[in-house]
Amino acid sequence: MLRGATAAAPESRATVRDVSTPALVRFPDRTLEAVIEGLLVVDLPEVDGDILRAAASAAAVQAGGMPDLTRVGVRLVGALVVAVCLLPARGHLGRLPAGRRGRLVARLGRFPLVGDYVRLARGLGLVAYYDIVPTS
Repeated sequence: MLRGATAAAPESRATVRDVSTPALVRFPDRTLEAVIEGLLVVDLPEVDGDILRAAASAAAVQAGGMPDLTRVGVRLVGALVVAVCLLPARGHLGRLPAGRRGRLVARLGRFPLVGDYVRLARGLGLVAYYDIVPTS
């Protein structure tokens, strides 16, 4: 035992707070959900659209539990992505068909900050998809 340390009583139990539990979702990020759905449609074209929408929704809920600063950063870059996509989307990213939306966002992935956003969205979407779909 280390010098100065005290031994715990045999009947006490040490507990550790689970730091991986996400925070409560305050405001769902619909932009991220639309981006994730588009990327999933491009990455998994053979999968039913309802399953991909459910995976995108689940991923957006998980992203809503990110730490505050991370969530703010993700939303700011999401706003940048929407601003860049406004012209082809005629004012709203969600109006584009999911496949076209995914191809458009994937092309934006070559830019420095937006590329990280696209990788984050793709990763969250794929993890949510494989959590939803049972493996055979």
